[in-house]
Amino acid sequence: MHVVQLIDSLNWGGAQKLLQTFAETARPSLKRLTIISLRETHPGVTIPDQLRRAGCEVITLPARHLFNISRIRKLVAYLRQQDVDVLHTHLTYANILGPLAGRLSGVPVVSTVHNEFYDPKRDNRTRRRLETWSLRWLSKRIIAVSHAVAEAQQHRFGAKPMAIIPNCVMPIPSISPDERRQLRAQVAGETTWLLISVGRLARQKGYPDLAEAFSQVHQRYPSSRLIIAGHEGSTQEKLKERIAELNLQDSALLLGPRSDVPALLKASDMFVSASLWEGLPIALLEAMAAGLPVVATSVGDVPRVIEEGCGVLVPPGEPARLAEEVCALLENPGKMKALGEAAEAHVAKHYAPQAWAAQLLELYQAVCAR
Repeated sequence: MHVVQLIDSLNWGGAQKLLQTFAETARPSLKRLTIISLRETHPGVTIPDQLRRAGCEVITLPARHLFNISRIRKLVAYLRQQDVDVLHTHLTYANILGPLAGRLSGVPVVSTVHNEFYDPKRDNRTRRRLETWSLRWLSKRIIAVSHAVAEAQQHRFGAKPMAIIPNCVMPIPSISPDERRQLRAQVAGETTWLLISVGRLARQKGYPDLAEAFSQVHQRYPSSRLIIAGHEGSTQEKLKERIAELNLQDSALLLGPRSDVPALLKASDMFVSASLWEGLPIALLEAMAAGLPVVATSVGDVPRVIEEGCGVLVPPGEPARLAEEVCALLENPGKMKALGEAAEAHVAKHYAPQAWAAQLLELYQAVCAR
């Protein structure tokens, strides 16, 4: 089977991580796997190279406008000429163009919806309507990455059912004690407690709430540090301003995009998420796979993942409560250790990549057969 996965970009993000996981897990079961990006990759991002090492062909089809005729023709021609069996699309632009190209080329299309909600301040209504129409009428199957995403998005697609295939996570490699000490010192200096959050600097991630919560944690634990690893986004400048207002410039550190997030997780003591909405965040699954205790907001499918004994849930938009729960764990290292061990065991059992990839391959086969 020749599978093509079409995505808006190959810059850092949860959807891009899933493409890597699929390539590393399912590539041996496929005749060919091609990844097509609709945008150029930012300098320093290693995802295309990692995909090539996994045996994928990587193609970039950038254009100034969404409905660029030349790009659509190239995409349709590729699908027609390369014996493609199924096209799988991810994110908004790909979910608009992919089903159209699939219909024109005669290739069946599967599309994934990754988020529970969209940022109302940045969402383009016309683009969202185009995505809804394209998925509803041109895609063969729609995948939701979590139960919460399916529940929130089903109304867009009428009676067309959504397949729920929850996200997965690869095992996180261990690092030595020396590597751990060196990495901690490199990113945060001397610290007793190192907290980490991972994700693009967008409104969805609730980073101002996280900064507010950490300011309260830092008052009680002055040697604590917070590191945020994530690509620049719409809230970056406001977050920097808020960190300065709270006088946290030396203790709340924006690392920018990092290719060593698994190692950063292993070097940290706790994962904290203040998201306002989510689907099923890959960063959360990675933190749990790394054996970290987690304090996270109860949004999306996070409550389904963090079962009792695997982490702590707090309501979104309540930084004081978030700070309270973080401090309560820092006061109880034994509980932190127990939560981390339970989290690691839970994701290994329920969110393994092999079972996830098998579900996707089964769906592809069903779509091709139909």
